[in-house]
Amino acid sequence: MTNSMSLQDLLAKNKKDLDQIRKKYIPKIGRDKIITGYNLYLEKFDYSDGNLFLNYLHSDLKSTDKHYRELIKNFSENGFFLEEKVRVQDKLLNKIGTLERQAYYKTNLDEWDNPEGMIFYDVDGEMISSERVLSYTGILIGESLQSDLLIKLGGMKELKKLVSLFKKYASIYKLDRNGRKLKGFDGDYIENVDAVTNSWDVPLLTITSKRNEYLNLRDFVPVFQFDVEESLGETSIILSTLVGTNNQKVRKFLNSEKKCFETTKKYASRVFMEDYIDV
Repeated sequence: MTNSMSLQDLLAKNKKDLDQIRKKYIPKIGRDKIITGYNLYLEKFDYSDGNLFLNYLHSDLKSTDKHYRELIKNFSENGFFLEEKVRVQDKLLNKIGTLERQAYYKTNLDEWDNPEGMIFYDVDGEMISSERVLSYTGILIGESLQSDLLIKLGGMKELKKLVSLFKKYASIYKLDRNGRKLKGFDGDYIENVDAVTNSWDVPLLTITSKRNEYLNLRDFVPVFQFDVEESLGETSIILSTLVGTNNQKVRKFLNSEKKCFETTKKYASRVFMEDYIDV
């Protein structure tokens, strides 16, 4: 069922409930360090039509965003048309769909280009004023409205081609066969001259296989996605986080809070897991 109110409007209308969620989960990022971030969604993607899916998470995935438009153009020039229809069980369906998400994650002001308008918090979920941010020496948790792009895939051949295109165009650094950042002779990471506008350090990609088969891909490793029921006012929302080796710690925490949650096995970019999740 689709909600009539946007996620942004719901967040603005229920600031008190949102702050309670922050105070509960941000310490798990910055102080307890059992997760490295989470997203709030108004609804979940529908994975019922199809067997293989890829999600791409970024801040600029609206049709008017330059990052999105340049990706679409480059993918099309390489024979991969994201905006076409696909046929699944005799039904024509959109190949892609997007959802808004409110993103929370540990950030780095020195190395990352954070989205415009990002709000920062300390490890206890207390907001840090814009005047203090630049001189703040502790761990920073960023909050911003971003997007999640879902792509339906016809099979492994199509998946591998799409992953190679994301590696080529959506990373500011060149990536090797395992999805890791390549270094030059000077020890610095090699810049990717093909990267589109506002590409991230590495593309944040996850794969969902409805057949629950083991995917033997060099670039990806297994991961658990926890989807937790939360609420803003009288509206149910989903808090989602990717978890690697801290799976049991997160499960124990959610059980202690008496939270209803589901776990789904997915596959996430290897370098993202190594650099940002399992650290």
